[in-house]
Amino acid sequence: MQTYDSNRSQAYLELGRMSKCILEEVELERCLAIIPMQLMIFNMPWYLNQPTKWHPPLPKD
Repeated sequence: MQTYDSNRSQAYLELGRMSKCILEEVELERCLAIIPMQLMIFNMPWYLNQPTKWHPPLPKD
């Protein structure tokens, strides 16, 4: 038979697991939003040298 304290401890453990899961989901969403921006910034010189219909290629030095 479980006592009140052990039931309460179990409830806190479950609450901790749930909040950890929610935090991990938020962190995952944040990472998924940031990764494309990081890739774009990392490749910015390459993007700038690609001609598009809005701007011609940059002149070569």
